[in-house]
Amino acid sequence: MSKAKIGDGQVTSAKLVAPLRLTSAAANTVIGAFDGTSTGQNGVGVSGKGGSGVDAAGVYGSANAGAGVAGESSNGDGVRGLSHNGTGVYDEGIGNPGVWGESDNDGVLGVSTGSGDGVSGVADDGAGVHGQGTNGTGVLGEGIDFGVHGIADGAQSRGVYGESDDGYGVAGVSQHSVGVVGAGTTGVGGVTPLPNGTGVSGESVGVNDAEGVGVRGKANQCVGCAARAGQASPGFSSVRWS
Repeated sequence: MSKAKIGDGQVTSAKLVAPLRLTSAAANTVIGAFDGTSTGQNGVGVSGKGGSGVDAAGVYGSANAGAGVAGESSNGDGVRGLSHNGTGVYDEGIGNPGVWGESDNDGVLGVSTGSGDGVSGVADDGAGVHGQGTNGTGVLGEGIDFGVHGIADGAQSRGVYGESDDGYGVAGVSQHSVGVVGAGTTGVGGVTPLPNGTGVSGESVGVNDAEGVGVRGKANQCVGCAARAGQASPGFSSVRWS
């Protein structure tokens, strides 16, 4: 396409030969071979409309090493997607993450204004959601009812599972209530596969706390017992019935 074909300043489909290809040799610039500018309020600089089919694209970008499509905004969203019946933004990575977020604040933020999940993850064989903290917490949950809620369907499955080589597999801390509570046919059960291991262990470390209890059980039919910290022997010489 030459300037003679658009000498009147009007670009029409009759003057363009499809596909239209523009080439720029300018390096290290954000201005491409084609630059569109809109000065109107809520205007669009460049727009594209795709044809029919699930793989049609309104705008398509391709790069050998950089980003296929890049967006930048001073005060708004760098890239925004909207779909009425599908996914707003869909990413797919071959051998790499489908979505990568990096920020000095939240790398990836998900917000749901309805009853859905802010962030949802699904995996065939791996973890649906995986969190790793270099110096902090791998996964942090906060909620009015449950900070972290785990659900398992199998008969031998675990709703929440914790594992540690040297520390606690699961730890619970509460300043004014119970650190860990269990409810079920057996409220709390302990199993160890190791010889001379301990299924359930309790320790009270209160300073000058003569009434501290390592493990306490309570039952309506008087089968609960508690062993006082620092006093119980292997023969349960100090047992409190409650």
